Amino acid sequence: MSLRYTVRKLPLADCTVDNMKDCEMAIAKDAGKLMFRNGDKITDITSGAAEYALAAAEEAKAAAKTATDKVDTFDTHTEEVVARCEVFATAAKTSETNAANTLVDVNNTAKVVDTAEKSVATMQTQVGDNVALSKAWATSTTSPDNVDDTNSSTGKTQSARSWALVAEAAKANAATSEANAKTSESNAKTSETGAATSASSASTSETNATASATGANDKYLATKALFDNTTKHTIVVTYDDNTTETINILGVNS
Repeated sequence: MSLRYTVRKLPLADCTVDNMKDCEMAIAKDAGKLMFRNGDKITDITSGAAEYALAAAEEAKAAAKTATDKVDTFDTHTEEVVARCEVFATAAKTSETNAANTLVDVNNTAKVVDTAEKSVATMQTQVGDNVALSKAWATSTTSPDNVDDTNSSTGKTQSARSWALVAEAAKANAATSEANAKTSESNAKTSETGAATSASSASTSETNATASATGANDKYLATKALFDNTTKHTIVVTYDDNTTETINILGVNS
C-alpha cells in the first residue's frame, strides 16, 4: 500500500498548525528542513526521523487493519450476496414472464379498446341520427316518416310541433266559440227581457183595446139610439137650371 501526503513550500517561520491545515508536510527551504504536521503538532522530520517513521507506521497499521476488516466483512457476506443474486435472478425471470403475459394482456386490451372505440363511433353515429330524427319529430311541419295516420288532419303522421299548432288553433277556436256563446247568452237574456216587456205591453194594449172596443160599442149604441129616435124631413131644392133634388134632413125628437 502507499501513503499520500500533501506537501507545500513554506518559510520555516510559517510552518505552523494554522498555515498547514491543508497539508501534512512543508519544505522549509530557508532552513533546509522537512516539517511534518501530525494533528496539532509540528515535527521536524529532519531531526526527528524516528518519531516520523513511528507515526507513519502506526498510520499504515491502522489503514491495513481497516482494509483487513473490510475484506473479512466481504467474505462473511459473500454467500448471502450470492443467495440474494439467485433470488434476484429468479425475480428477474418471473418479471420477464410477467412482462410477456402483460404484453399479451396489453394486446388483448388494445383489441378490446379498438372494439370499444368502434362501438363508441357507431353509438355516436346512432346518437347523431337519433338527434336528427328527434329534432324532425319535434320541429317538422310535415310528416317525419310519411306514415299513414287516420287521426291526423293531413292523413299522415305529424310532428309534435304540428300537433301543438293544431292544439293551439283548437284552443283559439274554443275561445272564440266560448265568447260567441256568451254573446248569444247575453243576447238571449236581452231578448227575453224584451219579450217580457213586449208581452207586458201587449197585455196593456189588449186591455186598452178591450176598453176601446167597449167604448166604441157604447158610442155606437148611443148613436143608434139617437138615430132611432129621429124624424125624417124632406126638402126639395130647385137649382138655377130648373133641376130639383130631394134632400132628407134628420131631426131629433125632443
